[in-house]
Amino acid sequence: MSRWYNLATPRASMDKTRKLRRYRRKDYTQVVDFPVEIIGRDGVVRRYSFEESVRLYQRRIASADLRYKDSEVTLAEQAHCQQRIEQLRRSFFARFGWPEIGLVDGLEETDGRISGEVAAFLLRCLSGEYADLSTFCITPLDERDHYRAYHLQAPLSVDETSQHEPGRFLLYVYRFEQAATCTSRDAFFDYVKVLEGLKMSSTNDVELLIAFHHTGDCGLILTGTRDVVPIIDKEALIDALDLSWADGKPPRAALLSEGMGLLRRGLHAEALERFVVAYSRQHYNRLAYVAAAALANLLGHDDEAETAAIMGTRYFPGDPALGFHLALAHLRRGEFARSRTVLEDLRDCSAGSGARSLLEGITLLYTDRPNAGRRLIQSIDPKRLGAETHLDHARTVLLAQLRARGTIRQVSTFTIVSGIVMSMWGLSHSSPGLAAAGVGVCALGILVNIGIHRAWRRQLHAMLNGPKDRRLCLTDLSALQWGQGEKPPQ
Repeated sequence: MSRWYNLATPRASMDKTRKLRRYRRKDYTQVVDFPVEIIGRDGVVRRYSFEESVRLYQRRIASADLRYKDSEVTLAEQAHCQQRIEQLRRSFFARFGWPEIGLVDGLEETDGRISGEVAAFLLRCLSGEYADLSTFCITPLDERDHYRAYHLQAPLSVDETSQHEPGRFLLYVYRFEQAATCTSRDAFFDYVKVLEGLKMSSTNDVELLIAFHHTGDCGLILTGTRDVVPIIDKEALIDALDLSWADGKPPRAALLSEGMGLLRRGLHAEALERFVVAYSRQHYNRLAYVAAAALANLLGHDDEAETAAIMGTRYFPGDPALGFHLALAHLRRGEFARSRTVLEDLRDCSAGSGARSLLEGITLLYTDRPNAGRRLIQSIDPKRLGAETHLDHARTVLLAQLRARGTIRQVSTFTIVSGIVMSMWGLSHSSPGLAAAGVGVCALGILVNIGIHRAWRRQLHAMLNGPKDRRLCLTDLSALQWGQGEKPPQ
């Protein structure tokens, strides 16, 4: 498996020059295997399918200007992600594509090739019925301002025993600009809506929508006549025909309901995928952002959690649930000042006050104000944490560690004082041995004092930024029920 390091979130200790040097050292020439392995900043290796990995890098491109303050680093991050996407598409085409699909790129297109994306789309849509798609005859039909159209015809041998003619399909390939809106993207959505409106037609020769797929830079539509549409396995398709998001209206609850159902069954990774797709399709889908941020934190997918929280707070500024998870994302990145700023902006919100106080207390611990952090965490009434037992557990663990640290430091302080007294006593009574022993005892106390503080800091770091099985669970799933802040525009 090919392993890539996910640079979506910069570490506070890595300076700009080092970041840019790491980008320049990346190799985009190798052909990768699928599922592709990507190593997150927490060191955990995760496997992504072709579609998941492309979507991951395109979300990173979209949120780069929010995650990085330096414009040069932002551009380097976006260029890196774009080259990874191109590498993924080349690799998928090399491993699973076939020569005729290369026609969709055109002779003049050397960069931004999407033949791998088209191959993956057709395999999802048609491989259940047609074992070998390389036998399809693909013919360019038309080229317009916004799309290219291709005719796909199945081989005669597939349908020899069928009363229908061989399956015939049309493939539309749209190219999008990277900007949030462009005429090609609008034309893509408009045509999908037109095709969806024809699904009730009873005429066999009417072109009907089979499936569509869109990413940040392209859109694909597959159509067919009524005699071939019924044979397509709709359950195998990635995109359900939910078009309400294209009208700017709240989406139907299919994806959210499915995600909630998976969440109740404990299938958190599958539920997270549904919520990410939901907010990717409809930007004013508050519940999808909150659920994605909460679940991603629960699963230790810090980059996914940060992206959902950042994008959500852009559309719903002042929302307490999204603000909480944004502060948590900053905290896991080590950006304590930004985390405290977000939390301070939410102090007037009653929902989730206990959870936010816990995060603020941890921020104080991290910024070498352990006494203030301990007092704040200690003052939290467990009832304010609601039914989130893991938050109460985190509070208990933090206080237990602070008590252990305090006890050992008190003992080491007593040791230091004892050593000083011994040294002074030895010097005043002309006893060099006793004075030397006092110095040794004092040094031991100082070393223990420093060592216990460092050990406590390492443990605190591991509980916040370490592997998933060692870190504290600080997400708050009850945030799904918190009241929202600013309403989206109508």
